[in-house]
Amino acid sequence: MTGASTYLSFSQAFPKLDRSQARCGCHFNATKEESFVTYDPARGKRIREAISRGKFRKVHALAAELNVSVAAVSRWQNGGHTSLESACALARLLDVSLDWLLLGRGTMDGHRNSAISATELLWVMALRGRSAAAQSNLIGLLESIPPEHALR
Repeated sequence: MTGASTYLSFSQAFPKLDRSQARCGCHFNATKEESFVTYDPARGKRIREAISRGKFRKVHALAAELNVSVAAVSRWQNGGHTSLESACALARLLDVSLDWLLLGRGTMDGHRNSAISATELLWVMALRGRSAAAQSNLIGLLESIPPEHALR
């Protein structure tokens, strides 16, 4: 089917996402290989918040950095459609969670420090190998120790 658009369903395009948690419409255009997110005023509000907290005070500068028009940024701020590629670039540039930006899930900075270190993984694996009573005792011990930032 040359030139014809083939639209996949949400679950086909995003098999690991739960549609009930998505507050925006998502479609995947298989011909253009471009995803886009439809109108969502709540997303527009999150975009405005992320821009206001970011290093860009002028929409013109943000648009230039993203290589899009000022009208496109204005459309996004008002909840208008955006491509998935543009949303990813915006989230990366503003250093915010893409999940928060698009869907409102989690926090703005939920993408930071979310990776588990090798040491933390060893602790988790060691804890899994202990009895329920030992796990409870170890967790109790950890909770009794004040966090480092509280000691300073």
